[in-house]
Amino acid sequence: MPHVLLITSNGTGMGHLTRQTAVAAAIGNRADVTLVSLSSGLAAVADQVAHVGVRCEYIPSYQQPWLPRMNWNDYLAQRVVAIATEVQADVIAFDGVAPYHGLMQARQKLAGTAFVWIRRGMWRAGANRGALRAEPFFDLIIEPGDLAAAADVGATASRTAERIAPISVLDVRTPLPRAQAAHALGLDPDRHTMLITLGSGALGDTSQAAAAAIAVARKHHMQIATTQAALQAAVDVSDDVVVLQGVYPLADYVNAFDLVVSAAGYNAVHEFVQAGIATVLVPNAQTATDDQVARARTLDHMGVAVWADPQLGAAAVESAVERAIDSAGQLRGAAAALNQRGAAAALNQRGGATQAADLLARLADEFAGDDPDFAREAARLRYLARSMATRNVARVIGPDLTNRLRRSSWSGTAGPTEPLTVDLYVDAEIAPQLPPETFIELGAVSPPVIMTNRLEPRLLRGKNPVEHLISGASNEYVRERLRIARTAYRVQRVVSERIDQ
Repeated sequence: MPHVLLITSNGTGMGHLTRQTAVAAAIGNRADVTLVSLSSGLAAVADQVAHVGVRCEYIPSYQQPWLPRMNWNDYLAQRVVAIATEVQADVIAFDGVAPYHGLMQARQKLAGTAFVWIRRGMWRAGANRGALRAEPFFDLIIEPGDLAAAADVGATASRTAERIAPISVLDVRTPLPRAQAAHALGLDPDRHTMLITLGSGALGDTSQAAAAAIAVARKHHMQIATTQAALQAAVDVSDDVVVLQGVYPLADYVNAFDLVVSAAGYNAVHEFVQAGIATVLVPNAQTATDDQVARARTLDHMGVAVWADPQLGAAAVESAVERAIDSAGQLRGAAAALNQRGAAAALNQRGGATQAADLLARLADEFAGDDPDFAREAARLRYLARSMATRNVARVIGPDLTNRLRRSSWSGTAGPTEPLTVDLYVDAEIAPQLPPETFIELGAVSPPVIMTNRLEPRLLRGKNPVEHLISGASNEYVRERLRIARTAYRVQRVVSERIDQ
């Protein structure tokens, strides 16, 4: 049976992970699937795919403050090659808007593995053009559809890609009936209910928009539910607001809501709008690539959602929510009311997860090995040379100046300037797969790195670096991962330790 390795970028939310879990479920028993992510949100989705036999592995992203930024891509390349070799991957499919240099380095070492870029469209005009230089490394580029695609003016709009229907978790999951969904969330199914979910909060303060939506809901005596991320210090929350914590995926519970006030990200739109829930879109104008403003404005013009212009502040949110309530009438007829401009054809664009799964399964069966033509190979070499030149400049000017430059031009962490000196704690479950002489029975004094196959939020979101392995890893893989850890850190001691549940 072929093996498909799905990889996601870190992102600022759960979008990349959610799409890849939908694709994994759609592949079913046509291939073995492993899901690898740079997002600590992987712990939240592991249970969603475990029932179909999908194993998961976490790789720390460059945004974690554990590895020198100039070393991280080499680390990523080693990790991708190692896991691809372990699972004998026939296809590697990356979901993200900017393939990492480390992924391209791995591609050069995995000539027998097909590489696929699952690349969402609707990029902001002029944004992220440099990422397109990675195209020659991929054997197939898949573009999931977008209900607002007619307004796409970004860099990918004119690029060659296999265009499919939108990918949504609703392609592979059936939402719970209203009563069951409401009771599961602690809501009254007989009351009109508003959900407020305005994104992770990582890209700006959403408190004013949330407070405005709550005020309108109270005015109309609606039951209010909100995701934890939407609540910040400025929001007045009392007993009439049900805070949803750890609810994933929200799409399972859409029938509990009559009206949703949501960010205009890809996944939110293709879950709430396509489920026929009256939706107010409050786009985030601070995204680096995703053109949420164009998506929200276009869907409003199509008549399938109502949007609030972020430039107009809380007053626009209040007006949009009032407009949605007026359009929806009794709210439960919202799907018909908001569909009045003839957008039924757009709402029926479904099945992207299945289409992506079909393409990956077919490629896994048919791929005969990497055989780039001269032009493609030249483009790859130019890309790698540019990457090498950038790293050489960083080495010349030194890590301190490199980090200062990064911080001045980018809001993320630049990482340490030198590899961390650490003790490596190997989970007792993994320890027997390493030679006894690996372990030094001395008191640990350096900060710990945890090597484990446990996929738990407290570990992935903790302060200590995590070297996570898929469950059922072979002895050879465990030893290779120990070698990689030694290249990433200055390992003083390797200690066998039980990582408590």
